[in-house]
Amino acid sequence: MIVTSEISDTLQRLGKELPDYCKNNLKIAAEICLAMANRRGDGINYGRSLSVHGDGAAAEILSSALSRGLLAERDIPLALAYIAAVTEKIEHFWYDEKRGSFNLFWDGRSTNRYRQVQRVLEVNLDMANHMIVMLRNLEIAGLADREVDLSSLPAPKEWTVTPIPFSVTSDRIRETFLLRRGDLMLMLPLIDAGNLYRCAAYLPYPALCGRLEGAPEAPMPYLIPEYRFGDKTYMPVSFFRSAECEQEGDLVRIVAKGNLAAVGEKLPVESDIPFTTTFVFDGERLSARFETGKKPDGARVILGSHEKIPYITPVGFEREIPVETEGVYDFMTPSGAILCATEAQASSPALLGWDATLA
Repeated sequence: MIVTSEISDTLQRLGKELPDYCKNNLKIAAEICLAMANRRGDGINYGRSLSVHGDGAAAEILSSALSRGLLAERDIPLALAYIAAVTEKIEHFWYDEKRGSFNLFWDGRSTNRYRQVQRVLEVNLDMANHMIVMLRNLEIAGLADREVDLSSLPAPKEWTVTPIPFSVTSDRIRETFLLRRGDLMLMLPLIDAGNLYRCAAYLPYPALCGRLEGAPEAPMPYLIPEYRFGDKTYMPVSFFRSAECEQEGDLVRIVAKGNLAAVGEKLPVESDIPFTTTFVFDGERLSARFETGKKPDGARVILGSHEKIPYITPVGFEREIPVETEGVYDFMTPSGAILCATEAQASSPALLGWDATLA
């Protein structure tokens, strides 16, 4: 999504036309961003290592589409309001006025290990450039001085769901579900994460900026269980074969099925053990349930809570072990530290899961 926007911005500065396939991709990306529009200014949160870049990307994509005249007139007020909300979050949340710097590093925050405080100058210059490009795009579109109404941003009273299919074959799907309710915007990625398949930030759970998110390079079963069969371990993180979404009023049920991935190698290895993962969004409640086609010898999961998410209740696990989180990289997320975590364990489990409150 963001690459197409950056290609557009670069070609525009060079006075070059944007190829048709890039225009089409940019228009699709902008339509996804419009569906994401929320009052919190949250942006792309799959791949939580993105932090400020994930939020800023949504604004830059929309500004690029506006500069190319790719949005319908009726969508312009919404695009401008969302850009303003994102900009406000960048200014008041990501930028630390006392330090005079964008904060991706301190106060329990952390991104990828390569993007640590040694890159503080690059991060500040890069983000300043992104903001300048976004404003230039709005000037090109003749919209830089347009009055913006933040109250026009949607805050649906009931859950809404937008499926975003990336690829579908006869035996594999790669799809993300975008879920909205009130000011909340969650992304549920049902795709293969390649060599990041064990990392907490990229696991297939509903990600919510600042509340349900993991550290980018922490290889642990955060919110998604790890099963033991003999001396091997497996997780339901790749090789999705189907995903079905049902909705009735303020209740949404998403059921994903596939084969467990053997973990331990650089890339996930598909097994012949089927799994079913079910997420239920019921008002302010979020429930997750995990089943396997073969009874495992044991299982464990890491459950961690931010300040704004009350304790996550494990279901079907026999015991909980407190986990130390203070100052530990594995629990430092892009927008703040996980304050409390437990490792829930089960022997010979059948149905496992957890419940959380999103309000």
